[in-house]
Amino acid sequence: MPPDFKNQKRTPYAALLWSAMLPGFGQMYNRDFIVGAVLIILEFGTNILAKLNYAIIHSFNLSPQVNELTDANFQWMLFYPGIWSYSMWQAYNKAREINSVTEKGGAVTTKFTGLFVGLTVFMQLGVIWPLLHSPILTGIIFGSFGAVIGDFCEKYWTAGRSGQQFNGELRQETQYPLYFFPIFAGSPDAILLTAPDGKIFDANPAACDLFGMSHKELLRSGRGGVVDPGVSYFQSVLEKSRQNGVAAAELRFIRKDQTQFLGEVVSSLLRTKTGKVYLSIIIRDSGSAVDQAREGP
Repeated sequence: MPPDFKNQKRTPYAALLWSAMLPGFGQMYNRDFIVGAVLIILEFGTNILAKLNYAIIHSFNLSPQVNELTDANFQWMLFYPGIWSYSMWQAYNKAREINSVTEKGGAVTTKFTGLFVGLTVFMQLGVIWPLLHSPILTGIIFGSFGAVIGDFCEKYWTAGRSGQQFNGELRQETQYPLYFFPIFAGSPDAILLTAPDGKIFDANPAACDLFGMSHKELLRSGRGGVVDPGVSYFQSVLEKSRQNGVAAAELRFIRKDQTQFLGEVVSSLLRTKTGKVYLSIIIRDSGSAVDQAREGP
């Protein structure tokens, strides 16, 4: 029986790399044929009209006798960074979406938007202001800086907005009463409100104190930044939460200063009226002074 390619999982980074080789190839890998065909046509059309390959050859030859600016068409060359970046971004996120649907996990949040927007804008600036008469090398250098800047800006911006959006959805869509939120803020135990994929939407003051991080640092780190990567059974805890609504375990965590501690964990499932799933993770340091105070003399 032939394999069902439509329902097979994809490797997001493989899709991204194929599109880096040639826009549209990553889409073909994802079997997204219409988008792939359009991108391949745009790639060849822009490449020919801009005489891009000619400019690339002479850029890497570094020949002082040849100036690729003579024949390259800058007006068409300005379109190429957008085509190239979009192809990689779309291929990567489409592969993630296919995998999520295959695993029945629903929609996913797109990643690397800031990175590829920064790459596009700064590559275009490299074409506009070429150094040493080389728009190709300048575009690559400028684009690398732009990708780093764009990725940082996206993470910084989303870290600040995610907690507000998350709390708004919980207040409006869940069946939990409003007194849940004062309890969340005033609890002596660390509480993380997360997505199943590990993104942290909010953390209470006790969690910030426990991990030695500011609120923004904790949100940016994600669950993978505070759970010991050697803990292989953490996924089983999450799976029990999905199946039973709640799960308990003892896990090893990492603070900002890289010290480790054992924490008692209770993971609870929160489901909104629209079907979105979140996890409330309560963490108590097994050897904390808070526990000793509770136990008394």
